[in-house]
Amino acid sequence: MSANLFAATPRIPDGLMRWMEQITPGGSFSGKGGQWVPDTDPEKNRFRGTVMPVKSKELQHGPQGTSAKYTLVLYTNGHALEVGAQFTDIDTGMSYTIAEDLNHGTVHPMRKYAVETRGRASSK
Repeated sequence: MSANLFAATPRIPDGLMRWMEQITPGGSFSGKGGQWVPDTDPEKNRFRGTVMPVKSKELQHGPQGTSAKYTLVLYTNGHALEVGAQFTDIDTGMSYTIAEDLNHGTVHPMRKYAVETRGRASSK
């Protein structure tokens, strides 16, 4: 019976999913003056997701009113990310930053995030 309960759960098809790599930078404070020293090898966590353009309907009704030129949407089938998290699309090598969490709450496990291209995103 439980298999039928999740049969209608919205999911992104596997054919659209790509491997992404979440980058968790770390570091520590040095003993010399207390300066932050970033790790040379940050922690990396792989997950499946797809990055797509923002629909015009979302641009009109988004909380920010309009969107920057390089704002996109990331969909995952359950992998949770925090605002400010950084990830890279392994296939294209493009890096992104999570700008906003656009989830549907507990309705279903599919997750949606507004993302900005790293290095080309508009300044805040």
